[in-house]
Amino acid sequence: MSMLPSHVDIREVSLRDGLQIETPIPLSAKLEMLEAIVATGVREVEATAFVSPTKVPALADAAELAAELRRFDGIEFSALVASPNGAKRALAAGLRSIEYVVSAADGHSRANVGRSSAEAIAQIADIVAIAHDSDATVEVIVATAWDCPFDGPTPPQRVFEVTSVAREHGADRLAIADTIGTTTPAG
Repeated sequence: MSMLPSHVDIREVSLRDGLQIETPIPLSAKLEMLEAIVATGVREVEATAFVSPTKVPALADAAELAAELRRFDGIEFSALVASPNGAKRALAAGLRSIEYVVSAADGHSRANVGRSSAEAIAQIADIVAIAHDSDATVEVIVATAWDCPFDGPTPPQRVFEVTSVAREHGADRLAIADTIGTTTPAG
């Protein structure tokens, strides 16, 4: 008897993660890309991020993209947020599922969102409440859970701290992320 699951769920993130550091492309090109993604059979798509348009100009059209998502039946769309304001903007744009990324390493947190891990952890309660008040779900993603490009190996206690706070405040899902791709099955 195999211990492997009978299926896996894949959340496609290229519209957000793949484009966020690129030169902005027109909304029409993003919609063409989304049509190709949907044609693959993927049913979960992280469509965009509601973050500062001055810091991430490639995703400045997040609300406009969100307005087009209703054209795609049978797809569960979500958006990444980096603050309570981003959560409010995502929900106002019609998203029913958001992801909030909290880096377990201070160096990455400061480089990524301009605040310490502790400051990002402190916003979990607000973001979960904002989502739940709008009948939406929120996943807390622990970034740099194993290694940080700035701080080196991440102490497991830091990951435990993020997940504990997320659980305490009622996050719907948790994800542990190997943000920089250094973890292997062997260790």
